[in-house]
Amino acid sequence: MHIGGYTFGSDLTTLVAMFTIVNPITSIPVFIALTKGKTPRERRIVALETAAVASLTLLVAYFVGHFLLSLLSIDMDAFRIAGGLVIGGIAWSMATGKFQIGSPEFASGSSVVPLAIPMMAGPGAIATVIALGDTNQGFMRIADVGIIALLGVITFVLMALGAALAQAQSLLSVQAATMSPPAPETVCTAVFWFTDGRL
Repeated sequence: MHIGGYTFGSDLTTLVAMFTIVNPITSIPVFIALTKGKTPRERRIVALETAAVASLTLLVAYFVGHFLLSLLSIDMDAFRIAGGLVIGGIAWSMATGKFQIGSPEFASGSSVVPLAIPMMAGPGAIATVIALGDTNQGFMRIADVGIIALLGVITFVLMALGAALAQAQSLLSVQAATMSPPAPETVCTAVFWFTDGRL
């Protein structure tokens, strides 16, 4: 369907591409680790803050990202390389144990760094929305803003579901650890009952 040269099918393509680049699913394990020990309500707050900060960062990049890069005389390729080095530095620090999940550096403001930036609103996502902002005009810009907002909602929902699953898994682990093994006579009675006495 077309409206003034605008194709609705392009929205789906943009949404899929942005979801693949932002990839909030890969942030769920880190989110669960960073919010370990928090209540479900506190986890939902962190998830909401993460989604809001990531969406706001992408929206700012969409509208003024190209202007800021031009103002600072930063080439887009140089921005991608610098962003990649920042992410690589964080990954290296985590791998070598200099920064550990749950340490004060990560626990303070974890909804912003590293969850929202740079894990979701990273150099690839920012470069993509800057390119979209430069090429799309008119109604397509409204659609792009809607897509970025929808990504924020999807991010929040996925993280909230991940937190709920982690909470359920934690409860099951506690129950499994505290349950005493069934007595041998109880097992024998259950087997006898299920086999209808034909042993």
